[in-house]
Amino acid sequence: MSFHTAPRHAEMLGALIDQHCPDVWLVNTGWTGGPAGVRSRIKLKHTRTMVQALLAGKLGRATLELEPIFGLAVPSAVDGVPAELLRPRCTWGDPAACDAPARNLAGMFRDNFKRLDALVGESAAGAGPRG
Repeated sequence: MSFHTAPRHAEMLGALIDQHCPDVWLVNTGWTGGPAGVRSRIKLKHTRTMVQALLAGKLGRATLELEPIFGLAVPSAVDGVPAELLRPRCTWGDPAACDAPARNLAGMFRDNFKRLDALVGESAAGAGPRG
């Protein structure tokens, strides 16, 4: 997908979401626990447990907590998944050390999104990282 077709694909996805009103979840299936060289992969069994909970509709009834930097609503608990995996900051040996890279990543999202401002609708303009 090229830079110029991405907004169109996002618009099409948004239209489908508006039409069908599904729950939409982001599942981290990658790395956790620190910067490169320190972190580890999220265990497949935990990813499977989260996806199974999603498909069973359990997370739609979960208590959610707002993640402050990216503004994501995160379940406070998922049976069978360590609570710290739901809060990546808590998987770092020094949780405060997670903040600067997270803010940097959030800034990169905001900067990249500015290039798309003219190509996206108002509903997307306020979305994205907060901190």
